[in-house]
Order: sequence, then structure tokens, then C-alpha cells
Amino acid sequence: MRVVLFGAGATGARIARQLRSSGRVACVEVRDTRAETASRLVETLGSGTEVG
Repeated sequence: MRVVLFGAGATGARIARQLRSSGRVACVEVRDTRAETASRLVETLGSGTEVG
């Protein structure tokens, strides 16, 4: 399953981590109004995440 997450702030980061650790989500696509914020979160989470 692929999930698109809007918002890479504190709450979005927590949700992204939970989704990745669930084992049910193959990819989390992170989107944010600030591209650098989304990029930082994707770098932190690593494999299975990408900037949208």
C-alpha cells in the first residue's frame, strides 16, 4: 500500500514513522508546503519514503 501524507511537521513525522513501522505500508509519500521540510523528514525516515 502507498500512502500520501500531507504535512511534515511534528505530527506528520509521528504518523509517517507509525505507518512505516506498521509493516502494511510499502511507501509513504511526504508532501508539505515547504519542500525542505518534506525532504528532511524523508532523509530521516530513509527507505520506503519519498518526497511528493
